[in-house]
Amino acid sequence: ADSLLLDVEASIDYSFVTGEEIPVPVKKGELIYAGGRQKGGAIKLAVQKSPSQGYLTDLWNHDAFSKEEHKDSLASLANRISGKFTFTVLFIAFCALIYWSFSDVSIGVRAFTSVLIITCPCALAMSTPFTLGNVMRIFGKGGFYLKNTQVIEKLAGIDSVVFDKTGTLTAPSKAVVSYQGENLTEESKRMIKALVNYSVHPLSNSINQWLGNIEPVLLNEVEEIPGKGLQANYKSKTISLGSALFLGIGPMENADIKGNEVHLVIEGMHWGVFRIASSVREGVDKMVPQLANSYELHLLSGDHNHEEQYLRKALGENIFMHFQQSPKSKLTHIRNIQKDNKHVLMVGDGLNDAGALKASEVGIAVTDNISHFSPASDGILDGGKLNQLPDYLDFAKTGRKIIKASFGLSFTYNAVGIFFAVQGLVSPVLCAVLMPASSISVVLFTTIATNFQAYRSGLNDKEMILWK
Repeated sequence: ADSLLLDVEASIDYSFVTGEEIPVPVKKGELIYAGGRQKGGAIKLAVQKSPSQGYLTDLWNHDAFSKEEHKDSLASLANRISGKFTFTVLFIAFCALIYWSFSDVSIGVRAFTSVLIITCPCALAMSTPFTLGNVMRIFGKGGFYLKNTQVIEKLAGIDSVVFDKTGTLTAPSKAVVSYQGENLTEESKRMIKALVNYSVHPLSNSINQWLGNIEPVLLNEVEEIPGKGLQANYKSKTISLGSALFLGIGPMENADIKGNEVHLVIEGMHWGVFRIASSVREGVDKMVPQLANSYELHLLSGDHNHEEQYLRKALGENIFMHFQQSPKSKLTHIRNIQKDNKHVLMVGDGLNDAGALKASEVGIAVTDNISHFSPASDGILDGGKLNQLPDYLDFAKTGRKIIKASFGLSFTYNAVGIFFAVQGLVSPVLCAVLMPASSISVVLFTTIATNFQAYRSGLNDKEMILWK
Protein backbone atom coordinates (compact mmCIF):
# COMPACT_ATOMS: atom_id res chain seq x y z
CA ALA A 1 0.00 0.00 0.00
CA ASP A 2 1.16 3.58 -0.64
CA SER A 3 2.68 4.86 2.61
CA LEU A 4 4.50 7.80 4.20
CA LEU A 5 7.95 7.26 5.71
CA LEU A 6 8.03 7.99 9.44
CA ASP A 7 11.73 7.23 9.98
CA VAL A 8 14.57 9.60 9.02
CA GLU A 9 15.48 7.86 5.78
CA ALA A 10 15.04 4.70 3.74
CA SER A 11 16.49 3.07 0.64
CA ILE A 12 13.67 1.71 -1.52
CA ASP A 13 14.11 -0.86 -4.26
CA TYR A 14 11.39 -0.39 -6.91
CA SER A 15 12.62 -3.24 -9.14
CA PHE A 16 9.31 -5.00 -8.48
CA VAL A 17 7.61 -2.25 -10.50
CA THR A 18 10.26 -0.72 -12.77
CA GLY A 19 12.92 -3.41 -13.21
CA GLU A 20 15.58 -0.88 -12.10
CA GLU A 21 17.84 -2.43 -9.47
CA ILE A 22 19.31 0.79 -8.01
CA PRO A 23 17.51 1.71 -4.73
CA VAL A 24 15.90 5.15 -4.42
CA PRO A 25 16.75 7.26 -1.32
CA VAL A 26 13.64 8.47 0.53
CA LYS A 27 13.51 11.03 3.34
CA LYS A 28 11.10 11.35 6.26
CA GLY A 29 7.61 12.43 5.21
CA GLU A 30 8.00 11.35 1.58
CA LEU A 31 5.65 8.91 -0.10
CA ILE A 32 6.76 5.31 -0.69
CA TYR A 33 4.75 3.67 -3.42
CA ALA A 34 3.29 0.19 -3.25
CA GLY A 35 5.68 -2.37 -4.68
CA GLY A 36 8.83 -0.88 -3.15
CA ARG A 37 11.14 -2.91 -0.90
CA GLN A 38 13.26 -1.46 1.88
CA LYS A 39 16.96 -2.32 1.51
CA GLY A 40 18.48 -2.33 4.97
CA GLY A 41 17.11 -1.85 8.44
CA ALA A 42 13.43 -2.00 9.33
CA ILE A 43 11.41 1.19 8.83
CA LYS A 44 8.10 2.58 10.10
CA LEU A 45 5.40 3.58 7.63
CA ALA A 46 1.97 5.20 7.79
CA VAL A 47 -0.37 3.64 5.23
CA GLN A 48 -2.09 6.34 3.14
CA LYS A 49 -4.26 4.46 0.64
CA SER A 50 -5.83 1.05 0.34
CA PRO A 51 -4.24 -1.24 -2.30
CA SER A 52 -7.24 -0.78 -4.62
CA GLN A 53 -6.56 2.98 -4.78
CA GLY A 54 -2.79 2.85 -4.78
CA TYR A 55 -0.06 3.59 -7.26
CA LEU A 56 0.52 -0.07 -8.11
CA THR A 57 -3.11 -0.66 -9.09
CA ASP A 58 -3.11 2.47 -11.25
CA LEU A 59 0.09 1.31 -12.88
CA TRP A 60 -1.41 -2.11 -13.65
CA ASN A 61 -4.23 -0.38 -15.54
CA HIS A 62 -2.01 2.19 -17.24
CA ASP A 63 -1.99 2.32 -21.04
CA ALA A 64 1.77 1.74 -21.05
CA PHE A 65 1.18 -1.79 -19.82
CA SER A 66 -1.54 -2.55 -22.39
CA LYS A 67 -0.05 -4.33 -25.37
CA GLU A 68 -1.60 -3.84 -28.75
CA GLU A 69 -3.77 -6.65 -30.03
CA HIS A 70 -2.18 -8.70 -32.80
CA LYS A 71 -3.54 -7.80 -36.21
CA ASP A 72 -4.19 -11.46 -36.95
CA SER A 73 -6.03 -12.12 -33.69
CA LEU A 74 -9.17 -14.18 -33.87
CA ALA A 75 -11.22 -11.45 -32.21
CA SER A 76 -10.38 -8.93 -34.94
CA LEU A 77 -10.77 -11.68 -37.55
CA ALA A 78 -14.30 -12.40 -36.34
CA ASN A 79 -15.14 -8.69 -36.51
CA ARG A 80 -13.84 -8.40 -40.06
CA ILE A 81 -15.72 -11.52 -41.15
CA SER A 82 -18.92 -10.32 -39.49
CA GLY A 83 -18.80 -7.03 -41.38
CA LYS A 84 -18.36 -8.73 -44.76
CA PHE A 85 -20.90 -11.35 -43.76
CA THR A 86 -23.57 -8.69 -43.25
CA PHE A 87 -23.08 -7.16 -46.71
CA THR A 88 -23.02 -10.64 -48.29
CA VAL A 89 -26.36 -11.54 -46.65
CA LEU A 90 -27.94 -8.27 -47.83
CA PHE A 91 -26.69 -8.91 -51.35
CA ILE A 92 -28.13 -12.46 -51.37
CA ALA A 93 -31.45 -11.23 -49.94
CA PHE A 94 -31.89 -8.54 -52.61
CA CYS A 95 -30.87 -10.99 -55.35
CA ALA A 96 -33.56 -13.42 -54.14
CA LEU A 97 -36.14 -10.60 -54.08
CA ILE A 98 -35.30 -9.48 -57.61
CA TYR A 99 -35.21 -13.03 -58.95
CA TRP A 100 -38.64 -13.99 -57.57
CA SER A 101 -40.21 -10.63 -58.46
CA PHE A 102 -40.35 -11.67 -62.10
CA SER A 103 -42.58 -14.67 -61.29
CA ASP A 104 -44.13 -14.23 -57.83
CA VAL A 105 -43.61 -11.09 -55.74
CA SER A 106 -45.02 -12.74 -52.59
CA ILE A 107 -42.39 -15.50 -52.75
CA GLY A 108 -39.74 -12.82 -53.36
CA VAL A 109 -40.76 -10.89 -50.26
CA ARG A 110 -40.89 -14.13 -48.31
CA ALA A 111 -37.44 -15.18 -49.50
CA PHE A 112 -36.02 -11.70 -48.83
CA THR A 113 -37.40 -11.63 -45.27
CA SER A 114 -36.41 -15.24 -44.51
CA VAL A 115 -32.79 -14.70 -45.59
CA LEU A 116 -32.44 -11.63 -43.38
CA ILE A 117 -33.95 -13.39 -40.37
CA ILE A 118 -32.35 -16.85 -40.53
CA THR A 119 -28.81 -15.61 -41.16
CA CYS A 120 -27.05 -13.89 -38.27
CA PRO A 121 -23.41 -12.86 -37.71
CA CYS A 122 -23.93 -13.03 -33.95
CA ALA A 123 -22.61 -16.58 -33.79
CA LEU A 124 -19.34 -15.50 -35.41
CA ALA A 125 -18.95 -12.62 -32.98
CA MET A 126 -19.79 -14.84 -29.99
CA SER A 127 -17.50 -17.77 -30.76
CA THR A 128 -14.24 -16.02 -29.84
CA PRO A 129 -15.21 -14.46 -26.47
CA PHE A 130 -17.12 -17.57 -25.35
CA THR A 131 -14.22 -19.90 -26.18
CA LEU A 132 -11.50 -17.67 -24.73
CA GLY A 133 -13.64 -16.95 -21.68
CA ASN A 134 -13.97 -20.68 -21.01
CA VAL A 135 -10.24 -21.21 -21.53
CA MET A 136 -9.46 -18.33 -19.14
CA ARG A 137 -11.81 -19.80 -16.52
CA ILE A 138 -10.19 -23.25 -16.83
CA PHE A 139 -6.73 -21.70 -16.49
CA GLY A 140 -7.86 -19.84 -13.38
CA LYS A 141 -9.09 -23.05 -11.77
CA GLY A 142 -5.61 -24.49 -12.40
CA GLY A 143 -3.73 -21.63 -10.72
CA PHE A 144 -2.93 -19.71 -13.94
CA TYR A 145 -4.46 -16.22 -13.83
CA LEU A 146 -4.44 -14.10 -17.00
CA LYS A 147 -4.93 -10.37 -17.36
CA ASN A 148 -7.39 -10.72 -20.26
CA THR A 149 -8.47 -13.13 -23.00
CA GLN A 150 -6.12 -11.60 -25.57
CA VAL A 151 -3.23 -13.19 -23.67
CA ILE A 152 -4.58 -16.63 -24.65
CA GLU A 153 -4.35 -15.77 -28.35
CA LYS A 154 -0.80 -14.51 -27.87
CA LEU A 155 0.16 -17.67 -25.97
CA ALA A 156 -0.99 -19.72 -28.94
CA GLY A 157 1.53 -17.90 -31.16
CA ILE A 158 4.58 -18.30 -28.91
CA ASP A 159 7.68 -19.99 -30.37
CA SER A 160 10.35 -19.04 -27.78
CA VAL A 161 10.27 -19.34 -23.98
CA VAL A 162 12.66 -17.45 -21.70
CA PHE A 163 12.98 -18.40 -18.02
CA ASP A 164 14.41 -16.58 -15.05
CA LYS A 165 16.30 -18.95 -12.72
CA THR A 166 16.08 -18.08 -9.03
CA GLY A 167 12.51 -18.20 -7.78
CA THR A 168 11.21 -19.43 -11.14
CA LEU A 169 12.84 -22.68 -12.23
CA THR A 170 14.49 -23.08 -8.86
CA ALA A 171 12.66 -22.90 -5.54
CA PRO A 172 14.57 -20.97 -2.85
CA SER A 173 12.41 -22.59 -0.18
CA LYS A 174 13.77 -26.00 -1.23
CA ALA A 175 17.42 -24.97 -1.41
CA VAL A 176 19.92 -27.24 0.36
CA VAL A 177 21.98 -25.26 2.89
CA SER A 178 25.27 -26.42 4.36
CA TYR A 179 27.82 -24.66 6.56
CA GLN A 180 31.60 -25.03 6.63
CA GLY A 181 33.86 -23.21 9.10
CA GLU A 182 34.17 -22.42 12.80
CA ASN A 183 31.53 -23.90 15.07
CA LEU A 184 28.56 -21.59 15.43
CA THR A 185 27.69 -20.79 19.04
CA GLU A 186 24.13 -20.08 20.09
CA GLU A 187 24.91 -16.36 20.22
CA SER A 188 26.47 -16.32 16.74
CA LYS A 189 23.43 -18.12 15.34
CA ARG A 190 21.19 -15.49 16.90
CA MET A 191 23.36 -12.77 15.34
CA ILE A 192 23.08 -14.34 11.91
CA LYS A 193 19.35 -14.85 12.40
CA ALA A 194 18.89 -11.16 13.16
CA LEU A 195 20.98 -10.15 10.16
CA VAL A 196 19.18 -12.28 7.56
CA ASN A 197 15.84 -11.14 8.99
CA TYR A 198 16.56 -7.72 7.47
CA SER A 199 16.85 -9.08 3.93
CA VAL A 200 14.33 -10.49 1.46
CA HIS A 201 17.02 -11.96 -0.79
CA PRO A 202 16.41 -15.68 -1.58
CA LEU A 203 19.84 -16.64 -0.16
CA SER A 204 19.08 -14.82 3.09
CA ASN A 205 15.70 -16.54 3.24
CA SER A 206 17.38 -19.93 2.80
CA ILE A 207 19.83 -19.28 5.65
CA ASN A 208 16.97 -17.96 7.78
CA GLN A 209 15.03 -21.16 7.21
CA TRP A 210 18.12 -23.29 7.93
CA LEU A 211 18.61 -21.58 11.31
CA GLY A 212 15.08 -22.44 12.39
CA ASN A 213 13.05 -20.81 15.14
CA ILE A 214 15.72 -19.20 17.29
CA GLU A 215 15.43 -15.81 18.96
CA PRO A 216 17.37 -13.09 17.07
CA VAL A 217 19.48 -10.51 18.88
CA LEU A 218 19.02 -6.74 18.49
CA LEU A 219 21.47 -5.34 15.94
CA ASN A 220 22.61 -1.78 15.30
CA GLU A 221 23.42 0.03 12.04
CA VAL A 222 22.14 -2.71 9.78
CA GLU A 223 22.94 -2.13 6.12
CA GLU A 224 22.21 -4.17 3.03
CA ILE A 225 24.34 -3.51 -0.04
CA PRO A 226 22.30 -4.69 -3.05
CA GLY A 227 23.89 -7.64 -4.81
CA LYS A 228 26.77 -7.81 -2.32
CA GLY A 229 25.75 -8.57 1.26
CA LEU A 230 24.73 -7.46 4.75
CA GLN A 231 26.57 -5.94 7.66
CA ALA A 232 25.67 -4.72 11.16
CA ASN A 233 27.05 -4.04 14.63
CA TYR A 234 26.39 -6.09 17.75
CA LYS A 235 28.02 -5.30 21.11
CA SER A 236 30.71 -3.24 19.32
CA LYS A 237 31.41 -6.18 17.00
CA THR A 238 30.96 -5.97 13.24
CA ILE A 239 29.25 -8.93 11.60
CA SER A 240 29.04 -9.32 7.83
CA LEU A 241 27.40 -11.76 5.43
CA GLY A 242 27.93 -11.68 1.69
CA SER A 243 29.94 -12.62 -1.35
CA ALA A 244 33.67 -13.34 -1.25
CA LEU A 245 34.36 -10.30 -3.46
CA PHE A 246 32.39 -7.99 -1.17
CA LEU A 247 34.20 -9.25 1.95
CA GLY A 248 37.66 -9.46 0.32
CA ILE A 249 37.99 -13.23 0.71
CA GLY A 250 39.95 -15.40 -1.71
CA PRO A 251 38.88 -18.88 -2.81
CA MET A 252 38.77 -21.48 -0.05
CA GLU A 253 40.80 -24.66 -0.32
CA ASN A 254 38.91 -27.83 -1.17
CA ALA A 255 35.77 -25.75 -1.61
CA ASP A 256 32.83 -27.39 -3.31
CA ILE A 257 31.82 -24.89 -6.00
CA LYS A 258 28.28 -26.22 -6.36
CA GLY A 259 25.73 -23.68 -5.21
CA ASN A 260 25.88 -20.08 -4.06
CA GLU A 261 28.36 -19.09 -1.36
CA VAL A 262 27.55 -16.65 1.45
CA HIS A 263 30.56 -15.91 3.66
CA LEU A 264 30.43 -15.00 7.35
CA VAL A 265 32.94 -12.49 8.72
CA ILE A 266 32.98 -11.40 12.39
CA GLU A 267 35.33 -8.60 13.45
CA GLY A 268 37.39 -8.98 10.26
CA MET A 269 37.86 -12.72 10.77
CA HIS A 270 36.55 -15.13 8.18
CA TRP A 271 34.33 -17.37 10.29
CA GLY A 272 32.85 -19.71 7.70
CA VAL A 273 30.76 -20.05 4.59
CA PHE A 274 27.17 -21.05 3.87
CA ARG A 275 26.61 -22.96 0.65
CA ILE A 276 23.13 -22.83 -0.81
CA ALA A 277 22.58 -25.33 -3.60
CA SER A 278 19.58 -24.64 -5.77
CA SER A 279 16.88 -27.21 -6.20
CA VAL A 280 14.61 -27.06 -9.24
CA ARG A 281 10.88 -27.01 -8.67
CA GLU A 282 9.04 -30.29 -8.71
CA GLY A 283 8.39 -31.48 -12.26
CA VAL A 284 10.58 -28.82 -13.92
CA ASP A 285 13.19 -31.43 -14.90
CA LYS A 286 10.51 -33.08 -17.08
CA MET A 287 8.82 -29.86 -18.19
CA VAL A 288 11.86 -28.22 -19.80
CA PRO A 289 12.78 -31.16 -22.11
CA GLN A 290 9.10 -31.40 -23.06
CA LEU A 291 9.03 -27.72 -24.05
CA ALA A 292 12.31 -28.10 -25.94
CA ASN A 293 10.53 -30.30 -28.49
CA SER A 294 8.40 -27.37 -29.67
CA TYR A 295 10.03 -24.15 -28.46
CA GLU A 296 13.39 -22.40 -28.38
CA LEU A 297 14.37 -22.16 -24.70
CA HIS A 298 16.55 -19.63 -22.88
CA LEU A 299 17.54 -19.24 -19.22
CA LEU A 300 18.53 -15.82 -17.86
CA SER A 301 20.10 -15.59 -14.43
CA GLY A 302 21.67 -12.80 -12.43
CA ASP A 303 23.90 -15.33 -10.65
CA HIS A 304 27.34 -16.55 -11.68
CA ASN A 305 27.63 -19.71 -13.74
CA HIS A 306 28.81 -21.94 -10.88
CA GLU A 307 25.55 -23.91 -11.05
CA GLU A 308 25.57 -24.38 -14.81
CA GLN A 309 26.72 -28.00 -14.64
CA TYR A 310 23.97 -28.89 -12.16
CA LEU A 311 21.34 -27.07 -14.23
CA ARG A 312 22.48 -28.78 -17.42
CA LYS A 313 22.07 -32.13 -15.74
CA ALA A 314 18.66 -31.21 -14.32
CA LEU A 315 17.19 -29.38 -17.32
CA GLY A 316 18.94 -30.96 -20.30
CA GLU A 317 21.18 -29.56 -23.01
CA ASN A 318 18.48 -28.01 -25.22
CA ILE A 319 18.31 -24.70 -23.37
CA PHE A 320 20.52 -21.65 -23.90
CA MET A 321 21.88 -20.47 -20.54
CA HIS A 322 23.00 -16.90 -19.87
CA PHE A 323 24.40 -15.87 -16.47
CA GLN A 324 25.28 -12.58 -14.75
CA GLN A 325 22.28 -10.92 -16.38
CA SER A 326 21.15 -7.57 -14.97
CA PRO A 327 17.51 -6.46 -15.35
CA LYS A 328 18.56 -4.26 -18.28
CA SER A 329 20.52 -7.04 -20.00
CA LYS A 330 17.52 -9.35 -19.63
CA LEU A 331 15.40 -6.77 -21.41
CA THR A 332 18.04 -6.43 -24.14
CA HIS A 333 18.16 -10.21 -24.55
CA ILE A 334 14.40 -10.33 -25.11
CA ARG A 335 14.67 -7.59 -27.75
CA ASN A 336 17.45 -9.46 -29.55
CA ILE A 337 15.36 -12.63 -29.75
CA GLN A 338 12.44 -10.65 -31.14
CA LYS A 339 14.64 -9.17 -33.87
CA ASP A 340 14.70 -12.68 -35.40
CA ASN A 341 10.88 -12.51 -35.71
CA LYS A 342 10.44 -14.70 -32.66
CA HIS A 343 7.40 -14.47 -30.38
CA VAL A 344 8.64 -14.62 -26.78
CA LEU A 345 7.07 -15.86 -23.58
CA MET A 346 9.01 -14.57 -20.56
CA VAL A 347 8.55 -16.49 -17.31
CA GLY A 348 9.99 -14.70 -14.26
CA ASP A 349 9.47 -14.17 -10.56
CA GLY A 350 7.87 -10.76 -11.01
CA LEU A 351 10.66 -8.82 -9.27
CA ASN A 352 13.78 -7.83 -11.23
CA ASP A 353 12.24 -9.32 -14.37
CA ALA A 354 9.65 -6.54 -14.75
CA GLY A 355 11.29 -5.01 -17.83
CA ALA A 356 11.71 -8.35 -19.60
CA LEU A 357 8.15 -9.36 -18.71
CA LYS A 358 6.80 -6.18 -20.24
CA ALA A 359 8.94 -6.37 -23.39
CA SER A 360 7.97 -9.93 -24.31
CA GLU A 361 4.79 -10.82 -26.20
CA VAL A 362 3.57 -12.56 -23.05
CA GLY A 363 5.03 -12.08 -19.57
CA ILE A 364 4.13 -14.57 -16.84
CA ALA A 365 5.05 -13.92 -13.20
CA VAL A 366 5.62 -17.11 -11.19
CA THR A 367 4.91 -16.80 -7.48
CA ASP A 368 4.38 -19.04 -4.50
CA ASN A 369 1.93 -16.45 -3.17
CA ILE A 370 -0.63 -15.49 -5.83
CA SER A 371 -1.43 -12.24 -4.01
CA HIS A 372 2.04 -11.02 -5.06
CA PHE A 373 2.23 -9.93 -8.67
CA SER A 374 4.04 -7.71 -11.12
CA PRO A 375 2.14 -4.99 -13.00
CA ALA A 376 4.40 -5.73 -15.98
CA SER A 377 3.05 -9.26 -16.33
CA ASP A 378 0.21 -10.54 -18.47
CA GLY A 379 -0.55 -13.32 -16.03
CA ILE A 380 0.31 -14.93 -12.72
CA LEU A 381 1.21 -18.60 -12.42
CA ASP A 382 1.15 -20.47 -9.12
CA GLY A 383 4.70 -21.75 -8.58
CA GLY A 384 3.39 -25.23 -7.81
CA LYS A 385 1.75 -25.35 -11.26
CA LEU A 386 4.83 -24.34 -13.29
CA ASN A 387 5.36 -27.94 -14.42
CA GLN A 388 2.02 -27.71 -16.24
CA LEU A 389 3.20 -24.87 -18.50
CA PRO A 390 3.36 -27.17 -21.61
CA ASP A 391 -0.28 -28.15 -20.99
CA TYR A 392 -1.33 -24.50 -20.73
CA LEU A 393 0.48 -23.60 -23.96
CA ASP A 394 -1.03 -26.58 -25.79
CA PHE A 395 -4.49 -25.73 -24.50
CA ALA A 396 -4.14 -22.14 -25.73
CA LYS A 397 -3.55 -23.57 -29.22
CA THR A 398 -6.52 -25.90 -28.74
CA GLY A 399 -8.65 -22.82 -27.98
CA ARG A 400 -7.73 -21.33 -31.37
CA LYS A 401 -8.72 -24.57 -33.09
CA ILE A 402 -12.08 -24.60 -31.28
CA ILE A 403 -12.75 -21.01 -32.38
CA LYS A 404 -11.97 -21.85 -36.00
CA ALA A 405 -14.19 -24.94 -35.76
CA SER A 406 -17.00 -22.78 -34.37
CA PHE A 407 -16.53 -20.44 -37.36
CA GLY A 408 -17.03 -23.44 -39.63
CA LEU A 409 -20.11 -24.54 -37.69
CA SER A 410 -21.63 -21.07 -37.98
CA PHE A 411 -20.89 -20.83 -41.70
CA THR A 412 -22.42 -24.27 -42.29
CA TYR A 413 -25.56 -23.39 -40.37
CA ASN A 414 -26.01 -20.12 -42.26
CA ALA A 415 -25.25 -21.70 -45.64
CA VAL A 416 -27.93 -24.37 -45.09
CA GLY A 417 -30.39 -21.71 -43.86
CA ILE A 418 -29.79 -19.48 -46.89
CA PHE A 419 -30.14 -22.45 -49.26
CA PHE A 420 -33.72 -23.04 -48.13
CA ALA A 421 -34.56 -19.37 -47.50
CA VAL A 422 -33.74 -18.12 -51.03
CA GLN A 423 -36.12 -20.75 -52.44
CA GLY A 424 -38.94 -19.50 -50.24
CA LEU A 425 -39.24 -22.92 -48.62
CA VAL A 426 -39.28 -21.63 -45.04
CA SER A 427 -41.54 -18.98 -43.52
CA PRO A 428 -40.21 -15.90 -41.71
CA VAL A 429 -41.86 -17.17 -38.52
CA LEU A 430 -39.94 -20.47 -38.69
CA CYS A 431 -36.75 -18.53 -39.47
CA ALA A 432 -37.31 -16.42 -36.37
CA VAL A 433 -37.43 -19.65 -34.35
CA LEU A 434 -34.34 -21.13 -36.04
CA MET A 435 -32.18 -17.99 -36.01
CA PRO A 436 -31.25 -18.15 -32.27
CA ALA A 437 -30.28 -21.80 -32.76
CA SER A 438 -27.14 -20.59 -34.53
CA SER A 439 -25.98 -18.63 -31.49
CA ILE A 440 -27.07 -21.37 -29.08
CA SER A 441 -25.23 -24.02 -31.08
CA VAL A 442 -22.00 -22.00 -30.98
CA VAL A 443 -22.29 -21.42 -27.22
CA LEU A 444 -22.94 -25.12 -26.57
CA PHE A 445 -20.20 -26.24 -28.95
CA THR A 446 -17.50 -23.96 -27.52
CA THR A 447 -18.45 -24.71 -23.91
CA ILE A 448 -18.57 -28.48 -24.35
CA ALA A 449 -15.48 -28.59 -26.58
CA THR A 450 -13.30 -26.53 -24.23
CA ASN A 451 -14.35 -28.52 -21.17
CA PHE A 452 -13.86 -31.84 -22.96
CA GLN A 453 -10.41 -30.86 -24.22
CA ALA A 454 -9.50 -29.59 -20.74
CA TYR A 455 -10.57 -32.94 -19.33
CA ARG A 456 -8.40 -34.77 -21.87
CA SER A 457 -5.47 -32.55 -20.94
CA GLY A 458 -5.99 -33.13 -17.21
CA LEU A 459 -6.80 -29.46 -16.57
CA ASN A 460 -10.48 -29.83 -15.73
CA ASP A 461 -11.02 -33.28 -14.18
CA LYS A 462 -13.52 -32.32 -11.46
CA GLU A 463 -15.68 -30.16 -13.69
CA MET A 464 -15.83 -32.80 -16.43
CA ILE A 465 -17.12 -35.35 -13.91
CA LEU A 466 -20.05 -32.98 -13.28
CA TRP A 467 -20.66 -32.77 -17.02
CA LYS A 468 -20.84 -36.54 -17.19
